Amino acid sequence: MKINLSLKDTHLDIIDDLKKKYSVSSNEEIVKRCVRSALELQNDDFIFGSERENCKGGCFSSEPQFEIEIHEDIYR
Repeated sequence: MKINLSLKDTHLDIIDDLKKKYSVSSNEEIVKRCVRSALELQNDDFIFGSERENCKGGCFSSEPQFEIEIHEDIYR
């Protein structure tokens, strides 16, 4: 399944920080790791919590920043 992500600038900053911390060059790989971790911990609030819906410091971009491919094995 392909997903187009529209993110806030702060989200992109977090992705950049995680890429540096874990020596990963791909935005897609970091997002997949985060989704996988949230699912394994059975805590989808890490991704979908109401505090993440607030529009602080700039709303979501109207244009997707990048597209990711998520395979079924990640979320089964």
